[in-house]
Amino acid sequence: MALGLGFLSSGSVKAAEPQNVATRQGQEDAFYQRVLDILRQSSVSEPEGRDIPDFVDRHTPIFGQPEVTKEQMVRYILRHNPTPKVNVPLEQLVEDYYEEATAEGVRPDAALAQAILETGFFRYGGDVLPEQNNFAGLGTLGNGERGAWFDTARTGVRAHIQHILAYATENPPATPITDPRYTIVKQMISRFGLCQTWESLSGKWAVPGTNYGQRIVRIVDNVKNNR
Repeated sequence: MALGLGFLSSGSVKAAEPQNVATRQGQEDAFYQRVLDILRQSSVSEPEGRDIPDFVDRHTPIFGQPEVTKEQMVRYILRHNPTPKVNVPLEQLVEDYYEEATAEGVRPDAALAQAILETGFFRYGGDVLPEQNNFAGLGTLGNGERGAWFDTARTGVRAHIQHILAYATENPPATPITDPRYTIVKQMISRFGLCQTWESLSGKWAVPGTNYGQRIVRIVDNVKNNR
């Protein structure tokens, strides 16, 4: 689940003060490890161990056109999880990602790959529940914290895309803000600089987030290669 700057306690920059870091990071480490455990249970090849160096030096822009189709994404998800826990038909969820991301200039295939990483192919199993329509762990910090709830899948997708924008650009979203952590990220991200690539989300969106962005890119590559 997303564990970076956008998930500090609501309205308070003090959540990042040193006296809270050790406890929070311990929770985040355990939470993120559970996500990776879910991914390892599937047949997808994750960039572990010696596979990582091939991806460390890549710079994949957050903004741009998709490199795989909606149909490829649907087939990929179903191949690794025939029963995704989503509240709309999977085809509709994928369509929502492509429409919402494209409207903001974000690569929809990579944004959906991030949702796949965050939810473990929509198996969940962490603190977020499927009925929350929260595909990026918005507002979670581990230790049972559920995070944000969205009335519809489309609203949850929009919030996810807007959260990406908070990290990636100074420009506001084209749509009304539904991401409850958007403003908090904008207040904090100036300390770290804007993230122009998916790889640069490592250590910022997810903490500690080693190779977090590389995992997103690897998922897109797996879709391309029908893995």
